[in-house]
Amino acid sequence: MSGSSYVPAIETRALRKRFAGRWAVGGIDLLVEPKAIYGFLGRNGSGKTTAIRLILGLLRPTDGGVKVFGYDVASRRLEAARQVGALLEARATYDHLTGHENLDLTRRLLGLPASEIGRVLEAVEMSHDARRKVGHYSLGMRQRIGLARAMLGEPRLLILDEPMNGLDPDGMREMRNTIRSLPDRTGATVFLSSHLLSEVQQTATHIGLMHEGRLIVQGAVSDLLQLATPDLLIRTNDSDKTMQILAGSDYRATRTGESVHVRMGGDRSEIGTVARLLVNAGLELRELTPQAATVESLYVHVQQSKMAAA
Repeated sequence: MSGSSYVPAIETRALRKRFAGRWAVGGIDLLVEPKAIYGFLGRNGSGKTTAIRLILGLLRPTDGGVKVFGYDVASRRLEAARQVGALLEARATYDHLTGHENLDLTRRLLGLPASEIGRVLEAVEMSHDARRKVGHYSLGMRQRIGLARAMLGEPRLLILDEPMNGLDPDGMREMRNTIRSLPDRTGATVFLSSHLLSEVQQTATHIGLMHEGRLIVQGAVSDLLQLATPDLLIRTNDSDKTMQILAGSDYRATRTGESVHVRMGGDRSEIGTVARLLVNAGLELRELTPQAATVESLYVHVQQSKMAAA
C-alpha cells in the first residue's frame, strides 16, 4: 500500500527459530494488512505455533525480527503486547466460575472498566449464557468465551491459534461467523492459525501457507486461488478402466463411487488432454467437470511447484 501512514498489523523479517539443530521456523517474511482476516495455514508441525509464539514475544528468535503495528517486539515488547489479544490452543478457564466471572478476573488484572465485559460478550454472542458456569458450556461456547477474553481492552490485533479445533459442525459455523464479523464490528485485524484449510477458506481474506517451517506463499485469497488448477470430476461408463488409463498416464486419480477425481497440474489445457485420452480408449464420457479451486488444491500446487524447482 502507498501512503506514509500505512503500518502493517504484523511484519516479520527473515524470522527464524532453531530447536535442537532443527529450524522450526526457517526465515519467514509475513506481511499482514490492517483489518484483514489472515489465515495462517499448514499441517500440524509446519511451524505455525512456533511462529505465533515469536510474534507474541513468548519465544526469542534465533534470527530476524517481528513488528506489531510498527512496534518491534524485541525492543518495545510492552507497546507491542498492548496491541494484541490472543486465544491460544492451550486455554485456561475456571469451570466452577461463570463466563462473566472468568472475564471479570481478566478485566480486573488489566484494569479495565466493568463495561468491557458486556461489550465483548455481545461481540461473540454470549450475553445470554454469561451467567452459566463454564463447566456446563459446550466446547464452542468455551471457545467464544476465550475469544471474548482476547478482545478485552479492544486490541488492534487478535491472534487465534486453532480456534475451531475439536468443534462440531454447528460450533465451527458459529465461530466462523463470529470471526468473519470482527473486522467490521471491532476494527480488529485477525490472525487465524489453523490446519483446517477448507474451513479457513470460508473465513479468511488473506492466507499464508506454511510448509516445513517456511512460508511458501501468501496474499489475498482471491488472487492466490488463480494459481491453483481445479480438480477434474470425471464420470464414464467404466470407472475401473478410467482409473487404469489415468494411472498408466501418470495422472493422480482417486475414486468415490462411480466418480473419479483427477488432480490437475499447472496447465489447464490438460483437461482436453484427459478427455481425448479417455475417448480414444473407447470410454463413454458422461461428465467432465472442473471443480472450483480450493486452498487445499493451492497448497498441493505450490508444494509441487517448489519441489519441481528444487
